Amino acid sequence: MIKFTPEYGMRDYIDDELEQFGFSYDDSLTTIENLKAVFALQRRIPKNNKRIVIVLPGIEVPKETEKAYESIKRKITLGLSITPHLSLSTSKYIYKDLLLNSWNIHHLHLSEEPFKNGYFKRTGPVLFCMFFDNVVIFIDILPHGKGYSDVWVNDELIKKLHKYIPESIGIYRLNGVRGNQLNSEQRLALRNNHCNYAMQMEDGTVYQLVGIMSNGDNFHDISRLMHIQRKIDYFTQVIELNEHSIRTSLESNPSEKISLTIILHDNQVKLYAIEKRAILELSIP
Repeated sequence: MIKFTPEYGMRDYIDDELEQFGFSYDDSLTTIENLKAVFALQRRIPKNNKRIVIVLPGIEVPKETEKAYESIKRKITLGLSITPHLSLSTSKYIYKDLLLNSWNIHHLHLSEEPFKNGYFKRTGPVLFCMFFDNVVIFIDILPHGKGYSDVWVNDELIKKLHKYIPESIGIYRLNGVRGNQLNSEQRLALRNNHCNYAMQMEDGTVYQLVGIMSNGDNFHDISRLMHIQRKIDYFTQVIELNEHSIRTSLESNPSEKISLTIILHDNQVKLYAIEKRAILELSIP
């Protein structure tokens, strides 16, 4: 009999990823809940990749933040950590950043003065930016905090991306759909209630950005979980129907114990034989 335990592989992946972020597995949560937290952390805390910085026109850097602003550019270019500039929410294992979950936009604090827990002092003006694997787009610097609650739904951020570098949000463009033109109060109400809407630009272009689930989770995180679950369901069926073929491919005799799990890399899910330390290549229909 072949034993298939996908949780083993998921746990290894979770532990490896959490070590990079300084967190530990939460035993009060299920494996899937921990995995979802990992996916969110991967978006919330960008990897220390070397990236090209693209600065959109019209950014006004407050004089008191110029030094920190230039330092952030240098760190990103060199592939250094910008975690101390991130929201304090990144110190939490589970947190739903609705701006990031909805629009894929980070905000960075423009200070290098030590604050607490390894973070820099919080600043009124913050830098809004969008991270990709090898590029960061600096969109704008806007005030936030008391009196600026609508900054998190400021559609000027999206309008600037559309005007100067539309390919950055091109995958979210909709054709043949009429978008909404909402005021900031309406956008904030929808955001706080985890509702998605189509956004229409002045030239008629419509975007449906990223998207959040009804509980505030990011759509792509849930999509990744569903992809893994589909692969697990498929592997379960294949193992049940093809035990002899699997044993043959592993050069295993009928009495030999075979334990299978999965390994995760990026968005790939592979079947792995633990005792044989071998990846099984299967043809997915």
